[in-house]
Amino acid sequence: MSDRKNSIRVCAAAALLLATITSSVAMADSTSLITTGFGAGFGFSSHTQANGVTTTGFSNELSLRFKALYILGAELAYSPTDGFTGAESDMVFQNELRFSGLLYFVPTPYVSAYAKVGIEGDSLKAVFTVLDPSNSYHGGGGLDVEITDNIVVQVEFLVLVPGAHSIEQEVSTYIEEETARTQAALKTGDVPGDVGAGAPEVSDFINGSNYRFTIGARYFF
Repeated sequence: MSDRKNSIRVCAAAALLLATITSSVAMADSTSLITTGFGAGFGFSSHTQANGVTTTGFSNELSLRFKALYILGAELAYSPTDGFTGAESDMVFQNELRFSGLLYFVPTPYVSAYAKVGIEGDSLKAVFTVLDPSNSYHGGGGLDVEITDNIVVQVEFLVLVPGAHSIEQEVSTYIEEETARTQAALKTGDVPGDVGAGAPEVSDFINGSNYRFTIGARYFF
């Protein structure tokens, strides 16, 4: 609980700092050289564990995005609906705090397309600790459509990837189970089955069917 309170305090401090920076540049809008935007979004996510169990659900988020030099961006987001609630042995595909880097490769005044990659965790400390058990990653892109000088609506699609700790745990569990199965078969004089059958594959971790789709709006100032 204390980590969550600290995370909220840091988010508020970051918002105040960025607001101070952008206000000193005059009233910025979505296409200014330096600008900050507060956003809210609503979406849907789906991800599948290696054992075939699929989890789907709706999500919402609040976010703070900082843009500079028209093409670069950074975003800190909070989603109370996406905290990990699975079993200890499950892979973590998403979490409630997210930090992302953005590259606007089509930075036009009316419609902007961007690529986005980032890391997620259950606290700010976890977000910046690569091997934290609550980590997961995301990558994809989105579109910003300008409604007014300050308001944009956005559509975003991100592929969800389990964190390094989750992948390591999944691979280790498979190796332990295969080792125990082989040893048991040898003790009884049986021939072990196909070695490597059911082994974790890249598609278990990186797959377009593990995703989060979001629609939202953002106010830049």
